[in-house]
Amino acid sequence: MLTFLILSWLAFSGTDAGTDADCSCYNKRDSNVTGTKIGLSNGYKPDNFETCYPDAGCGFIADSGGATGWSTITVTFSTPTDTTGKFTLYNGKVADNSTKITTFTVADSGTTKSYTSSTQYIYVEYTQDNATSPNAYYGSIGAGGLLPPSTITPPSTTAAPTTTPYTNPNFGRDPQLISHDILIMVNQRTTQGSDGLAALNSLAKSFVNLLSVTDDITSLYKTRLGLATVTPYSPFYAAQGEIWKMSAADVNGSLPNSGVSIDVDITTALSNAVNTFFNVSITGVSNPAPTRKNVQRSILLFTAWWSESQTPSEDLQKKFAAKGVNLAIIGYNTSPGSLNSNDWYNYVSLSTDADVAPFVNRFYLNSGLNNNLTNNWCKIIADANANNSISEPSDFFGPPKNGASWGTDNGQKSRYCNFQDSTYTYQRKEQDKLVTLTVFYELEVEKDFLKFFADGVEIESFTGVDVNNASFDVDANIITARFTSDAAGIQRGFSVTFEETKSKPTS
Repeated sequence: MLTFLILSWLAFSGTDAGTDADCSCYNKRDSNVTGTKIGLSNGYKPDNFETCYPDAGCGFIADSGGATGWSTITVTFSTPTDTTGKFTLYNGKVADNSTKITTFTVADSGTTKSYTSSTQYIYVEYTQDNATSPNAYYGSIGAGGLLPPSTITPPSTTAAPTTTPYTNPNFGRDPQLISHDILIMVNQRTTQGSDGLAALNSLAKSFVNLLSVTDDITSLYKTRLGLATVTPYSPFYAAQGEIWKMSAADVNGSLPNSGVSIDVDITTALSNAVNTFFNVSITGVSNPAPTRKNVQRSILLFTAWWSESQTPSEDLQKKFAAKGVNLAIIGYNTSPGSLNSNDWYNYVSLSTDADVAPFVNRFYLNSGLNNNLTNNWCKIIADANANNSISEPSDFFGPPKNGASWGTDNGQKSRYCNFQDSTYTYQRKEQDKLVTLTVFYELEVEKDFLKFFADGVEIESFTGVDVNNASFDVDANIITARFTSDAAGIQRGFSVTFEETKSKPTS
């Protein structure tokens, strides 16, 4: 059985009558939601995320993706005003008393129930008798033990995976959870002959075959793929397929079979490619192949040749930052001194396909499994005392202080990473002062969370969007902030300032 971290959700108290035409379920009723861990949320009003209760309740099909059954549920009700609220889980795709697995009530709040489903599907339904006192609740359901293959039929809308990476001990997480727009670039310049180019192609295939691929621009899940080669001729790169419409098989079939011996301009190729592939869709601007706004974006360059003159420059860094794109260089048997594994991009030298798992763990899954190297795409500063503030990402594009406004970046830059689990600390400087925290945040609702702890005790939790700010006082010596994000959409993050201007009240 797999163990899952249960994510908490900031509960807004419901002040209106529960039934409301504008009340939404996070997972739409009767929708088909795929994943091995799915969050549970109360009904909410889209304009302000206030707790509400929809007329028909909330219910959806949970699809583990064809490889695992379901095994765990943990839900917490936040000061429920209606004790009749309950989750009921059914084996299969419909709510049917004959297939009911378990019921989770308010009385079970905060505990974990274990159960077994015989198929990859369960139906999850929330109901309560009193529709005028909406409950706030949060939690998750998890898929666990493997089922007999004969009971599993992959859903028709999802291609059968080529591997089952979540049972592979080489991966810290399931690579099919990667949600990026990824441009694969292969440098055709090689001093290692056909063997070098064949090795690059093999490494690229080993990577893309791990992914769950889509061409849906509206999706916050899965990966969209593009392929380009680095050539000696202006603009020094050549697209090898329809932008963001390629499957893993398309990429595998379009990798270059011949190399070149003429020197190439990798820096210019990267600069031109990032401008072509990575433009978000903006109203009134013609863009036949826009990148997605709220997913991570990356270029993965495979090369078997390097020159000192090709070092990624500060100017290139600015161009990548302006597009919100990360860069990773995968060198096949390369050891160029000009490439720095601690720079703004990621770099690793590989020699066999067996090396693929460590770079996937490090760059794409934020997992330290098999290596202890830093992912330069997702750096954090753990100590908040240096400048009395923290932010994620480091180039946060929201307001850093009261009176400031949100930047108009059109989703083109400044997004945090998937799979974040970052902890920051602040130590009070003056014992007779309260610490005032001011928080601006834009997070994926009920998926990504910023939680605060005072001397080890949780005191606040934020998710969703607050375009103004949240401010609160804390009487504690050590204040800890923990930020976690899931595998799907990413937003503009948060900024927190710590001020010691208020004296502690006298008793």
